[in-house]
Amino acid sequence: MSTNYQVVKERWTADEERVHYIYAGKCFKDLKTHPVHPVNLEGWECSRTSFDTGLEAIKPFLAEVPYGGHRDIPGRHKHYYEAFVYVVSGKGTIELWKEEGSQRYRFPYHEGSVLSPPLNWHHDHFPDKGSFIRYLAIINVPLMGRLIGRDQARGFDLTTGHPLRNYARSIPYDPEKVVIEKRGDDFPATYKGVWVEDLGSLPLSPWPERGGLGIGLELSANTTIGAHVVELPPGTTRKPHRHYYESFLYILSGAGYTRVWSEKTAEERYEWGAGDLIAIPVNTWHEHGHRSGKEPARYLEMNSRPIMEKMMDTGFVFKDSIGG
Repeated sequence: MSTNYQVVKERWTADEERVHYIYAGKCFKDLKTHPVHPVNLEGWECSRTSFDTGLEAIKPFLAEVPYGGHRDIPGRHKHYYEAFVYVVSGKGTIELWKEEGSQRYRFPYHEGSVLSPPLNWHHDHFPDKGSFIRYLAIINVPLMGRLIGRDQARGFDLTTGHPLRNYARSIPYDPEKVVIEKRGDDFPATYKGVWVEDLGSLPLSPWPERGGLGIGLELSANTTIGAHVVELPPGTTRKPHRHYYESFLYILSGAGYTRVWSEKTAEERYEWGAGDLIAIPVNTWHEHGHRSGKEPARYLEMNSRPIMEKMMDTGFVFKDSIGG
């Protein structure tokens, strides 16, 4: 089993209070208890840890917002990179709105909730009194850094007039409504919306390609970050396969393992349980297996599939599985 990681400190400015903690590796155990470190971001009181996994389009970070955490400029946080947010623990609400004077949407969320702020919409986190919100965020900042420059992709600066910073995406549905579409016999139903209060309550349907049940997630008309939930029955092993996109697996429940290897790298085996995060690089073989027990294993996969399918013809890359 390989779960070791390296801790790196990166100073963002000359201010000693702005030291960023980065954990480098491919497998991170139990994000509910993983260390996070105090940092002041845009006057926002929170704790945060980033993960350097070597992936080049999407990256994860873990943040914890305490009750009463506030920004110096309340209610004016937005960013022009996409984000997919999963609540690891705690409870509270998140508020979203497109622009000043537009309708505000407020959603309760807690462990098991997912949300994607539409591109460049304002949003704020509000933990319940006596609680906090700890969340995992997958963001496309590395991709944006390559497309438009690292400095401009780091965050939202209210003083600049960059056109990308001023563009707020319209979404093709009411944020308070949910649409579930059936896409065909080979793919499970897809959930379309902005927010899912509880992944555990979403109805799953057969997904033979993944070896169990599943549902797709398309949140906030994302064009770079895709996601889905898969449930593996006890004793299931999904045959080795590889993807033309990067992905992260967050384990929702159950226990199992993932093997990862390529023609150029030795095999790594990660034993996982609820709360673990695993990075799968592009074009690497991998296999997921349910270890033992009577309960199924369920995981959330977040990936860069949408942008890869827009940027290239994926059909020529490789066959989907060993031997076929």
